[in-house]
Amino acid sequence: NRGKLPFTEEEKQLINAIKDELETAFKIEIDLFRIMEDHILNFQYDYEKYIELLQRKNPKVVFLVVAYENKALVAACKKMNIEIIELQHGTISPYHLGYSYPENTMKFNDEIKDIEYFPDKILSFGDYWKNACPFPIDSENIISMGFPYFEENSKTYMEISEEKNNEPIAQKQILFISQGVIGKYLSKLAYETASTIKQNNDSQNFKFIYKLHPGEYGTWKENYDYLTKAVNEFDNFTVIDKSEPPLYELFAKSHYQIGAFSTAIYEGLAFNCRTFIIDVPGVEYLDDLIDKDIVKKVKSSEELINYINNENISIQEYDKDYFFKNFDETIFKKILSD
Repeated sequence: NRGKLPFTEEEKQLINAIKDELETAFKIEIDLFRIMEDHILNFQYDYEKYIELLQRKNPKVVFLVVAYENKALVAACKKMNIEIIELQHGTISPYHLGYSYPENTMKFNDEIKDIEYFPDKILSFGDYWKNACPFPIDSENIISMGFPYFEENSKTYMEISEEKNNEPIAQKQILFISQGVIGKYLSKLAYETASTIKQNNDSQNFKFIYKLHPGEYGTWKENYDYLTKAVNEFDNFTVIDKSEPPLYELFAKSHYQIGAFSTAIYEGLAFNCRTFIIDVPGVEYLDDLIDKDIVKKVKSSEELINYINNENISIQEYDKDYFFKNFDETIFKKILSD
């Protein structure tokens, strides 16, 4: 403790206990006092500045994205009785630390404690998200308003999506949706899948697209050896390391998508992609979709190929609007007028 903040003895003991737990569990050394001091001091500074800003502007409501990254703003709004409304920005699940508060985690001295830095309302993409996790606010304050960005930008490609399942196509497109945290696993699966299909003399029937996350664009050649091998060995394997063609076009032309726990998985479902989830840490984020048989979990390229070759596998029908409903302007106008 550098002494910048006057921690009580009880607080010091608690911080030391947490520090010991973390160091034992992860075999690391961390200066938890410094980390906590930095966060608290930054919070205090931001909080004061937000109070000044809100006093000058005097808003009735503040809209924000990612409330858990804007705790000082939320705290300032609460102090001044200004309503805080968050716009959903990504997937929500029972495992999301920013949104999921099971009742037992909210108890203090056997009483349910309010979560101080949580928004008053959340405007969600669709009805599905209302029950996506145990929110610390009433369900009536999780309001399905729609996802205008998706709605507007997907229009162009929805017709292509409808056509792909109604017309015979020479090559069926298999789309891999990458993320930095699963890139090594997914790139290996993609290579092994393409390799096995080639060995089965079936390459002419499939086209492989590996869509990198923007954070992977500049580093994939150094980090993902399997992708380099795939590009060199297979004529039907393409790595997309830029923003063109648009992701929604890739979804529209793809029959299958394979990924992990990205919001893009839900977007691909809206384009009628048969969806497979690679069994890696974090797959539990999609337990609900797996349990409902909307997506299939795969552990190997053999399992994936079996699913792809079996047109009769049971995949549950689902309402695409359940995830992303059309933007309801009347709801938004009502919120603004209340």
